[in-house]
Amino acid sequence: MRKKLVAVAAGLLSLAFAFAGCAQELPEGQTEGALALPYDDMINAEGEYDESLFYRNELETECADPGVIYVSEEESVEYGGWYYMYATTDYTGWARFYDCWRSKDLVNWENMTETTGVRAFEPSSDHYGFESLWAPEVVYDGEDGKFYMFYSCNVPGSEVQNYLNGRAVQTEAEWNSNHAMPLLGLAVSDCPWGPYEPYDYDADDSAARSNVTGRSGEKSAAATPLFDNDKMMEQARKVFAEIQEARVESGYEYWYAEYIAEGATEEDAKTRAEYMVSQEPYYYSDPDHGHAYFCDIDPSPYIAPDGTKYLLFNRNETGSVGTTTVWGMKMNEWWEPDYSSLRQLTETYYNTVDDVTPANRNSYEETHINEGPFLVDYTVDGKTYYSLTFSINNYAAKNYGVWQAINESEYPLGSYRKLAEEEGGRLLTAMEFTYLSGTGHHSFVSNGEEMFVVYHEHINPNGGGQRAAAADRVHVVQNNDGLPVLYVNGPTVGLQPKLDDTEYKNIAGEAEVSVSAGENTGALTDGLFTVYRFIDYVKEYQTQERAVITLKFAEPREVTGIMFYNSRYFENTFFNIARIEFDFTDTEQNYSGTAYIENLAFDWDRYCPPGTESMRSGGSAVAAFSPLMVSEIRIMVDPKTSRVFEEGQTTGELDRLVLADDEGYVIDGVETLSIAEIVVLGK
Repeated sequence: MRKKLVAVAAGLLSLAFAFAGCAQELPEGQTEGALALPYDDMINAEGEYDESLFYRNELETECADPGVIYVSEEESVEYGGWYYMYATTDYTGWARFYDCWRSKDLVNWENMTETTGVRAFEPSSDHYGFESLWAPEVVYDGEDGKFYMFYSCNVPGSEVQNYLNGRAVQTEAEWNSNHAMPLLGLAVSDCPWGPYEPYDYDADDSAARSNVTGRSGEKSAAATPLFDNDKMMEQARKVFAEIQEARVESGYEYWYAEYIAEGATEEDAKTRAEYMVSQEPYYYSDPDHGHAYFCDIDPSPYIAPDGTKYLLFNRNETGSVGTTTVWGMKMNEWWEPDYSSLRQLTETYYNTVDDVTPANRNSYEETHINEGPFLVDYTVDGKTYYSLTFSINNYAAKNYGVWQAINESEYPLGSYRKLAEEEGGRLLTAMEFTYLSGTGHHSFVSNGEEMFVVYHEHINPNGGGQRAAAADRVHVVQNNDGLPVLYVNGPTVGLQPKLDDTEYKNIAGEAEVSVSAGENTGALTDGLFTVYRFIDYVKEYQTQERAVITLKFAEPREVTGIMFYNSRYFENTFFNIARIEFDFTDTEQNYSGTAYIENLAFDWDRYCPPGTESMRSGGSAVAAFSPLMVSEIRIMVDPKTSRVFEEGQTTGELDRLVLADDEGYVIDGVETLSIAEIVVLGK
């Protein structure tokens, strides 16, 4: 990584300082006799920064569909204190194995296969499927101390015929032909990085679950998918019948009118409308032999607040259907499904599964894909909410992103409603940005203090199949309707406070905040910065006049850095932070005083690329310095700070913004200055 540990000279008393002049002549917010504070603004051509305080999503860990868990030291003495990540790993085209990574901070990942020589999971020759190993997720069971891996892999095309005739596949050419069929599997290990071995069902149970043979032609526990297909299909048809009973009549009328409006013939519109309201809930079928198969990918284990185990997954289809929807069921044990609890949780194009007509057909959410589910619960004012999050659109497309649906019932498999965009439905997306792509297929993880989301994004900002892991903070906020929803501080490309494994955290929220002018004061230290223009319930502090912002701590705190997040609105962005003062105490020197930073620059070259008038969201002006015991911080901002160009330069030719001087061509500042968030890095 292009990083360095920045060392700022320690001790203010040893440095030369400038006096600010007579007190009566000082502008509001400035203190006479203040000391100039040495600092690093992290603005440099090499992109280097202090990695003990900050991180940046540099996409250095190549993988896709990351599933992440955190194991605390209380849960495991041997493996605790680490995050573990499992992901789609093999980019050879076959996807025949998984690796495991571990990290202390969700940014710097150690590939445990490279460290130990142990691959997390690689199917043997007698496994039911051995290609397209996608999107694994792991759960740690504290009761037995074991790690359970849920995964999907394809029964190859010729192997599907083994269901019908019992013939083993002999060659790769054979199994690569026709349609493949994905099924879920379960593997278990005593060690988080493996090796994971397929769960060892007894022979009778194995035989009941499947007739699939491995490449060796032998049947074994390793050749056994997680679900008994007959039981899955029996329950799925019941669920499907209940849904379709209400949808067929009105749904048919809707789809018929839609297809007619699109120019389809009456016969074609009739056929397509009938299909849209009467899909069979299976991926692969062979009507000549009476077989139908419930095919599934993207498993996600979930433990409810009461300890009940659940498994979410996608019903996966290809061919003429080509849709994926989210389903879930209760698990008596991780290896023992409760088939009677099977429920469909999302339907593509529909806001709820129970809706009789589709919604949002012309919006961002219009998609035939709801995949990569993850369930999060949170309690607000004594009420538990469930947020079902999932990815939409094609994984290789720029608009691949994460959507959110909310369930306000007391049951994790209750009715979910997809939120509208303005309600917080579009949880994570790169659609508004030219510099990001494909921010999706994610998992949420908590260290007990904060919640984070780990997701993949395309290495190429224009899209594609090559992906890498990224991470950002997550909060629960109330939208404009008062509904508590998940909110991501991201996706980010700029410096952020380190996620974990640091002694310095954001303590701004512990300070008493006051302002001499402006509105939305609470937005300064609520932990949220604004990313998307369509979200207006996450506010920004705004002022149209010079203002002093004061942060006062109840007792002195050790502080080593400060960050000011710029506005998501280009027209409201600040040019610099005019002045920052820190009232500090040096107990070793028995000295109290004030230190200041003047004209703290915002990195315009990074967050506002040359020739543009748009902001890269989540950027901030940063100052890191030697630790001070700080009791109060005063920040002076001025909307009328001038932005200047070199003479003859236009906005389209702008290379950078600099402070006004005698040689610059001065233009007016902004009418309204906004600050999205202030972060104080302290102990």
